[in-house]
Amino acid sequence: MRSSAGLTLGSGRSSRFAWPPTAWELTEGPILDKSITPMRSFVAEPMRHGSLFLAGDAAHIVPPTGAKGLNLAVADVTLLAEALVERFGSGSRTGLDEYSDRCLGRCGERSTFSWWMTTMPPRPIRTTTPTPVACSAPQLEYVCSSAAAATSLAEKLCRSSDCRHLARTRAIRGWHG
Repeated sequence: MRSSAGLTLGSGRSSRFAWPPTAWELTEGPILDKSITPMRSFVAEPMRHGSLFLAGDAAHIVPPTGAKGLNLAVADVTLLAEALVERFGSGSRTGLDEYSDRCLGRCGERSTFSWWMTTMPPRPIRTTTPTPVACSAPQLEYVCSSAAAATSLAEKLCRSSDCRHLARTRAIRGWHG
């Protein structure tokens, strides 16, 4: 099937997305606009102004390619929750005063990693030659052929500190498993 914009639509789409199968029907229409969403990074600095604290996407936006956005948000909220418990429990402001610096240290490294992951997949670059050149192929080849590069990628992707924040959050909320 072809849309009015000339794009081919997959057959069986309405049955694949129907749930329960008899309760939903796909109404097809023309594709009015299509574009590529730019992958961008943004980190607000500082992440605190007086008694206003920024966390998650309000404080930092990272490309989804490094899978760091949710981990950063959970880590921010965990640090902020611990700082608030400390403030209202013992009266200490240390956690609140250190919140922005502690979060920003983590954000810079993770957003750089996500940007790097965004630039790694090979994609064509238009040149004066008739054949596009894959700009990132050497970088991707290096990661796939070098044990050191693969190890570095794995360490950056699976930061133990990200896992610790998630484990602490689960403990605070009483989650198990």
